[in-house]
Amino acid sequence: MGIKVTDISVGSDGTVWCIVEGGRIFRRDGSKWVEPDSFARAVQISVGSANHIWCVNSAGQIYTWQTNKWVQPDANARAVQVSAGSDGDLWSVNQQQHIYHWETNKWVEPDPNARAVQVDVGTSSQVWAVNSADQIYRREGNKWVQPDVNARAKNISVGSDGTVWVVNAVGQMFQWDGTKWVQPDPNARAVRVSVGRADQVWCVNADGQVYQRVTNTWKLVDSPMSYVTYTVQPGDTLAIIAQRFNTTVQQIMALNPVIRDPNLLQVGWVLTIPAGQPTQPPNYSSYVVQPGDTLAVIAARYRTTIQQLMALNPFIQDPNRIQVGWTLKVPVYG
Repeated sequence: MGIKVTDISVGSDGTVWCIVEGGRIFRRDGSKWVEPDSFARAVQISVGSANHIWCVNSAGQIYTWQTNKWVQPDANARAVQVSAGSDGDLWSVNQQQHIYHWETNKWVEPDPNARAVQVDVGTSSQVWAVNSADQIYRREGNKWVQPDVNARAKNISVGSDGTVWVVNAVGQMFQWDGTKWVQPDPNARAVRVSVGRADQVWCVNADGQVYQRVTNTWKLVDSPMSYVTYTVQPGDTLAIIAQRFNTTVQQIMALNPVIRDPNLLQVGWVLTIPAGQPTQPPNYSSYVVQPGDTLAVIAARYRTTIQQLMALNPFIQDPNRIQVGWTLKVPVYG
């Protein structure tokens, strides 16, 4: 069950991170998405390589991923967008559209007159930007120049090898061939594009779907799964929980490092579970609501969730309000 991706970034080494609706941050690990820090939230992310990962949160704070945690190098700095190169070069744009460069552990403004809504860097020698008029600029030496005065873009990305892609106002994608913009696939549409290098190009479309460019075609990639939380109940085992949520013991353990032994669970632990379709139970039973009952109590009794009980009993409008005497449909797991 995929959720919409709002931003994506790929590094020169193929490292891919993304942000989904709600701000959760995921990293591509082989053929699946993992959430390295379930508490972290961001609105924009940039990957230069596996060693250069930066993000901006909704408060404009800038963080970098170091030793499996997010670190804030400058607690006073604010930005709406940040971009990291594969060589560690780092640029940002603030709310007033000023462009800053990270130099010797501080942010400096190389050109106080320059303005942009997005800056993107492949390496220190490959820095491009888009301004509020959708004009595209490239940094040459100490100045910004317009390679094509007629070109316009809403989103831009440059790889470590100088490969540059843009997305225009209607979602068309173009690539810079060194002298002009060309459209490799007239039918493709996106809202975000990210380039690590020529053979590492990813994009996100208006529906939040993720695509990777493979052999000159766009291949749909699975989106990060949505998740639910589940509180361990008396009698629960990982096998029972995995069966209930149509997942595996291994995946639950990967999402919950607190579990060291698959045979040892503690009642009350709150687990992160992939929100696939729960396995269809072999049959159902009826239960009459008794005085003192709550949906949580009933869910625990039948080893299910409040959400599933509400789905099976659509007349329940408020999970905190059930009436004594109601007959509920409840799942019975074998």
